[in-house]
Amino acid sequence: MIASTWRSLAECQYFCRVRDALVAVGEADLAEKLHAPFDHMPAVELREHFSAAGFENVQVDHHTLEFTVPGGIAQAIATAWSTVVGTELAAMPEGKQAGLRAALAGMLRELSNDGRTMGKTVSNVLTATRPTR
Repeated sequence: MIASTWRSLAECQYFCRVRDALVAVGEADLAEKLHAPFDHMPAVELREHFSAAGFENVQVDHHTLEFTVPGGIAQAIATAWSTVVGTELAAMPEGKQAGLRAALAGMLRELSNDGRTMGKTVSNVLTATRPTR
């Protein structure tokens, strides 16, 4: 079996910038919600959880990849509306959304060296086997 989970939000630079942009426009509650898929379960707990469920040869490795967005910063900004807080972003008044886009654009320009790579993302990748019965 193979399973993958995000590591901490701080290790996933693009998503961390989305959080920071939300804070910058006064949406700290939404910024906090963005942690949900990231700060879920540390690697040690993930390993223990699968071992307790009867899996064997449980191993958790972390993988780091560049977060590359072919459409550049404009696409990266639009991607924020596809996150766990996307529905709430779409419901914000247009002026607030414009402020978020501007804040995020500035942060992504600082993060990206080439206009397409939006930092690194890191995930836990678990592999395990289930004993045959």
